[in-house]
Formats: sequence, structure tokens, C-alpha cells
Amino acid sequence: MKKIFKYYIITALIVLVILIPSLTVVLPKYYFVSVANGNSMYPTMTDNEICVFLISKDIKEGEIGLYNDGEDLVVHRVVHIQNGKYYFKGDNNDYVDAPVTKDQILGVLVFHIPVWKYNALFITIIIGSCSGVVFYTRKILRGDI
Repeated sequence: MKKIFKYYIITALIVLVILIPSLTVVLPKYYFVSVANGNSMYPTMTDNEICVFLISKDIKEGEIGLYNDGEDLVVHRVVHIQNGKYYFKGDNNDYVDAPVTKDQILGVLVFHIPVWKYNALFITIIIGSCSGVVFYTRKILRGDI
């Protein structure tokens, strides 16, 4: 049992050392990943969901975008565009946010992962990755490879 646990630790370290740094090189060029904070977009999104945005200033009415309001990053839906001003509103809000210029827009939502799904996905990826790497790590340590 201790040997198997040791292999899982080695696997986790490999994932942390190789996988995460490689994502930080590829993702920032085209995508921005953020975590939703609050319930202003409920029921579309809830607190702590992972959001992936395409870095783009091209956004249409009805799309969910990420913008900088001067103090915070805000994730809301575009409800109206007029005279170069973008009007955003949270799905769960009763009011429209202050107008936003194109310069303040940071991206368009590509997809979001609900909390329960990313917890399950994370566990599945870790277990799957660990199983495969443990298998090969054991072979390497035994000298079979």
C-alpha cells in the first residue's frame, strides 16, 4: 500500500511540474480562465464556476462577456449595444450596468464548468492520470523500460 501511495505522489508531482506550466504557456495567448464570484448570473452561472473566455473585443448582444469596470472584472451578458457603448446586465440583476467601452472588454465566454462538474472532472483527470503514470512509473522503477 505504501508503494502505491508513493507512486501516486510521484504522479501528482509529474502532473504539477509538467502539465500546469505547459498550460500557462498555451492558454494565456488566446484564452483567459477565471472563477465566477457571486450569483449575479444565476441561473446561467453560479458562484465559483470556472469560466473560460476567448480574448476578444468582438461581442454581440446576448453573449456573456468579461469586462473591467475600473475596479473589478465583471462577467455579465450584453443586453444592448448603441453608439459604441456596451450595456451589460447580470441575468439575476434587476438593473443594467453602467455603459462600457470596447477598450474595457476583455473577452467572450466560451464555456463554463459548474462546480459539481469540475470537481468530478478534476477527480477523474487525477485518477486517470495517476493510474497511467503509476503503471509506467512502476515499470521504469523496476527496470522493465
